[in-house]
Amino acid sequence: MIKPNFDSDTTEIMASGAVLYRLVEDEIEIGLIHRPRYDDWSFPKGKIEFGESFLATARREVLEETGYAAKFGPLIAEIQYLAEGVPKRVKYWAAQAISEAKPIADLEEVDQFEWHSFKSAKRPNHHGVDFFATSGSNLKSPSDGVVIKAENDNGKCGGTLIIDHKNGFKSAYCHVKKFNVKKNDKVIQGQIVGLSGGGSNDEGRGNAQGAHLHFGLRKNDKPVDPMDYLDKSGIDTDLEIKNELVTKTEQSEFLEKLKEISKSGKEFVNLKKPGSKIPYDKDVEKIQTALQFLGYSLPKWGVDGLFGPETEMAVRSFESDNSITSDGKLSEEDLTKLFELLTSKGFKESDLSKIQTTSDFDKINVGNDKDFYTAILTGVGAPITDENLKFFYAWRKSEGGKATNNPFNTTYKLSKDFGKTNYNKVGVKNYSTPNYGIEATVKTLLLRHYTCIVDGLKNDIGAYKISKCESLKTWGTGDLVSRVLSNGDVTPPKIYA
Repeated sequence: MIKPNFDSDTTEIMASGAVLYRLVEDEIEIGLIHRPRYDDWSFPKGKIEFGESFLATARREVLEETGYAAKFGPLIAEIQYLAEGVPKRVKYWAAQAISEAKPIADLEEVDQFEWHSFKSAKRPNHHGVDFFATSGSNLKSPSDGVVIKAENDNGKCGGTLIIDHKNGFKSAYCHVKKFNVKKNDKVIQGQIVGLSGGGSNDEGRGNAQGAHLHFGLRKNDKPVDPMDYLDKSGIDTDLEIKNELVTKTEQSEFLEKLKEISKSGKEFVNLKKPGSKIPYDKDVEKIQTALQFLGYSLPKWGVDGLFGPETEMAVRSFESDNSITSDGKLSEEDLTKLFELLTSKGFKESDLSKIQTTSDFDKINVGNDKDFYTAILTGVGAPITDENLKFFYAWRKSEGGKATNNPFNTTYKLSKDFGKTNYNKVGVKNYSTPNYGIEATVKTLLLRHYTCIVDGLKNDIGAYKISKCESLKTWGTGDLVSRVLSNGDVTPPKIYA
């Protein structure tokens, strides 16, 4: 029951209830109450009265709203949401009915109580069905008809749209935040008649606790289950219903592909191996995109389709946050969770434009040669110090090349740079932009052959010590850097005009 004597100064509404059950011939049945105020079926619950504990409230509410005494078991759920803009916390216990039913205490609050199997408990005598739809999704008319209501009635339904289809059927939409039609308008099948709402700041929200579409159907003025009439071909679960009430654009092609990946049986792991390149995988691009949408950044390389160390770190964080074994591998369990989270958070195709699809190198503003060198140091994770810059200046002078945007004469074949050319027969590249040159140099330095150089830069051991690395011989520079440093003149030639 909803009690009036709740402390008005409290900033969070506290309530509790129970999932009431009984055993009938070894089958579990669930008890549900019907609330005429909301015209819905739910578990018994109510607000805490002054001096009550959560558990005491749950016991009282079950008895008052169902008429059953119950043996309480474990706490099984605690949920939080906004109720008319006020935070609300509800705890639920499992409770087994142990007595014969007594009359319901307040028929204005609860007018019916019924036992249901697990399956029927999903939609008992349901006068509608809730579809996931992000706020602002286009709503379509399921058939030709005439609009008989299109207004915000300020009740539980909020923005209400009703269409009379003139064949005994009437369709009703709740929580509509914008109407594209008005009363007496004629509509045709598939016409966009409004925008869905239900979000916390949406006009016409009604009693919705989150963005969704509530759709009801009446036949000859009697409520019927819409799911008996909507096309359900290929449906696995109620959560996967593909209906004609929300536009196809909201049935994200990206999510469909991610769902396919999650069911493919593939496992994704860090493929970085010494001396070899990471193979490209278009499925990895989808996974990287999903991770970034959820806030797991890939700051250095972005979405590149390569499952390397940076992607592994993002996967480990994702696994840890979602109580999955943090091994850095993406199995079916991980991928299914990834898909579920994107779906629950309302991912849509337009979100793709907000995700970092390129590496941070593309964002570097190279204004002079020093910017070029410092960007390379940042790319390999080394500090920008006088000694590290001195080493780069000496290395640049010892190379002495004139390849465009390529101070150290790397031969890295950066696939994204379609404008690159060969500077010489050895394969040293001219890169089309400074950013591509920086990225190619960094990726070359991060190969295992050049660990000595990178470690020396990271630890800032000094220009002369780095110049003694055997890695420079592998690079083809030999001891030329140390000779330049010994001569004392480390003024390098320009990288670009």
